[in-house]
Parts: sequence; C-alpha cells; structure tokens
Amino acid sequence: MKKLLVALCSAVIVLFAFAGCGGYTAEDAKGLVEGSLQVDFYGEITDEFVASVENEKEELEADYEANIDYYAESFLEICGITDPTDNEFEEFRTLSKDLLAKAKWEIGEVEETDRGYMVPVTMYPLDVVDQINNNLQTELIARSTEIDASNMTEDEITAAVTDIAVELIKGYIENADYLDAIEVEVEVYTQEDENGETYFMMDSDDYIALNDAFMGFEQ
Repeated sequence: MKKLLVALCSAVIVLFAFAGCGGYTAEDAKGLVEGSLQVDFYGEITDEFVASVENEKEELEADYEANIDYYAESFLEICGITDPTDNEFEEFRTLSKDLLAKAKWEIGEVEETDRGYMVPVTMYPLDVVDQINNNLQTELIARSTEIDASNMTEDEITAAVTDIAVELIKGYIENADYLDAIEVEVEVYTQEDENGETYFMMDSDDYIALNDAFMGFEQ
C-alpha cells in the first residue's frame, strides 16, 4: 500500500514555471508553491496564478483531473478491482476528491538560496492510509457476511463488495484525523531554456516529498 501510493504521488507531479521577466521575489516563490498545491489538491485555479505560470488554465484543470484519476485507480487496485464499471470508477473518483479536499498545509518564511529560494511547507497528513492498512481488509471480511452470494453472479458479488469498500473508505475519509505535522522544504530555482529564457522551477524531488507528506510518508 505504501509503495503504491508513493509511486502514485510521484506520477502526478506537475512542474510549473514562472516566466523570467526580472524582479522575481520570495513572494513569487511562495506563490508558485501555494498555487501549485491549490491546483493539485483542491482544483482551485486563480486567474492570477494562470497569468504567472507557463500553463493554460485548461492544462491545469486537466492536471487536477488526472490527479483524481490516479488516486481513484489506486483505491481500485487496493480493493482488487481490475475492471471497474464507469459507475464504480466515478465512485472512487468522488472518494479521491473528498480525500484531497482535506489537505492542509502552511507555508513559512521563504529564504533566499544561491540559485533561488527555499520555501518551507508544514504539511498535516491524514490517517486514511493507516486506516486502510490496518482496518480495510478485516472490515471487508467481516462485512462480507451481509452478502448472500448464493444466487448472485460474479459481477454482482464484485459490485456488492465494491459498495462495501466505498462505504468503508468514505467513512475513513469523513472521520480522518490529522497526524503530526511533517516539515518539507521546497526549493524554487532558476533554469535557462535553449532560447536563453529564464524560468523558475520547483525542485521535483522536493515536490514529491510534499505529496508523500500528505499521505503521511516521511522521507
């Protein structure tokens, strides 16, 4: 489970870049990190953020939706569902949106570095992963007695188990507690493209660490 979600978080990273037009400040670096988190977790995209990055709004919206898909696919894999119906997939997408909407973080004082800025982020992870690891399988087995499989097809049995899994995971998310905060530093640095234009990028490993911290995985 942990390896699955670590790989998932790594797969959905989107690197944003501010066009280098001079006067790039610590506040800009903070805005890059904050805006990126708002997109990835909440799907919130402000006109100000769109104007400051080298991405169209439609691209950022697509990134958020792709993020939701990755989490839905992860939940499906956890539950052993390899060929979900459209309805089942949408149920798990809804769970994923509910999970990401609970993300909570704080950004501290930005410090200048040799190649840009270091942005400290305090991430408050949820205990949903712990609940899934510790309780989901046991509770699914216990609840399986509710299913009268004697006159059901294989697809009907799978659908019944899926309904129970969705109900359980929804409960974990609705009743989730925040764990001890995890501190992550995200470096924002300059990079020059082949045309000599300067961009300000987030360090990808640092940003992956932020996503891992949300799931409670310390580096």
